[in-house]
Amino acid sequence: MVNRPFLFVSTFLHALLFSAMALPFPAAAAIGPLGESPGIVRTVPGENQSEVAPTTPIIVEFTKQIDPRTLTEETFQVEGAEGVIYYDPETKSAIWTPIAPLAPSKQYQVDVTNEIADLEGRHLPFSYHWTFSTRSTEGAPLDIRQTTPPENASHVSVETPISVTFNKPIEPASLRPDSIVVFDEEKVKGVIAYEPVTQTVTFLPLLPLGYRERYTVILKEGIEDRDGNPLLTAESWSFTTEGPPTPLSQIHP
Repeated sequence: MVNRPFLFVSTFLHALLFSAMALPFPAAAAIGPLGESPGIVRTVPGENQSEVAPTTPIIVEFTKQIDPRTLTEETFQVEGAEGVIYYDPETKSAIWTPIAPLAPSKQYQVDVTNEIADLEGRHLPFSYHWTFSTRSTEGAPLDIRQTTPPENASHVSVETPISVTFNKPIEPASLRPDSIVVFDEEKVKGVIAYEPVTQTVTFLPLLPLGYRERYTVILKEGIEDRDGNPLLTAESWSFTTEGPPTPLSQIHP
């Protein structure tokens, strides 16, 4: 009789432990091992990697899901450069993309601080820093292959788009809204588009150009190819548009 309460309690605890072990842990499956701080699996580029393309995104892969709200310009940064941060939950990776191509032949340091936390609020146990170097800009310089309309063209249609074709692909991130400026007495309003297949940047006026007007186009410096080679000097050229169409009343049968 004395052993029965102990046997009952022991059996009850065993059953309780068994049923607890059988319960699923959806939270653990979603955010990684419970109770563990997040860690870093790998970085791209790696420590001391060289010959990195100036447009390469910087990637940090973590051991478990990270709270995206803790990824900021202060907690994930590349010294001396500006970029935007994106978090990919499928790969548990934070991705920093430069707003403009990085400088060639330069060493950069990446800082990932221990303010970054997982979904449980557990922080990285330490801050992590590493360096990499971008490649040089050796190779063919970026140059203009063709302009449309060409220099001093006349009788140009007022509907003609204005374009510049380069000798190699350019980095779209290096284009600015004012990379191409068109004006006569006033600046022409328009938008810029890039076609990578033909390596052509096109200025599309929002309204048709005026008749019998002389327009000047300025292509500003700062545009770069995918290796970071810049267009070193601004270019400009002019053209003249066509006259107005002849009224129907003046057309003789």
